[in-house]
Formats: sequence, C-alpha cells, structure tokens
Amino acid sequence: MKHFQWMLDAEQRIRDADAYVLVSGEYNCTIPPALTNMMDHFPPSAYAHRPSAIVTYSLGKHSYLLKHSHEESGLSVCLS
Repeated sequence: MKHFQWMLDAEQRIRDADAYVLVSGEYNCTIPPALTNMMDHFPPSAYAHRPSAIVTYSLGKHSYLLKHSHEESGLSVCLS
C-alpha cells in the first residue's frame, strides 16, 4: 500500500539506528501525545537493545523530575 510506505521507511530507519536520543518539550509532565502516538506505531522490537537518552526542557521549576521518572519507565520497556 503506497500510502503506508512512509511508515515502513520510518520503521526501517528506527531499526537501522545505532542509538536513540529523544528531545522533547514537556507536556503535562510527559512527552507530547503526538510523540507517544508516533512511537506506538512501531513494535518494541524496532527499538530494542540500543543505547538511549532523553533530553527534555521545561519552563517549570520541578516538572522535569516527573517527566524523567515517567518516561524512563516507558522507554525501559520499549528499548530493552
């Protein structure tokens, strides 16, 4: 199906990556729903067994602590 070719191409790029760095602004103490949705389109095996890092930014004083604790648990499932 031609209209899904971008997803196949994106999955192949994810599988070919040596590592991942997620850069995201905070959205209610988590990553934006659009980023979560995009990542959920691909199976966990596409991300597995590669080093990863999360880089975040926020205007809040303490909100980054909530973001990191929330997302690290999700990425450990996705990237392990």
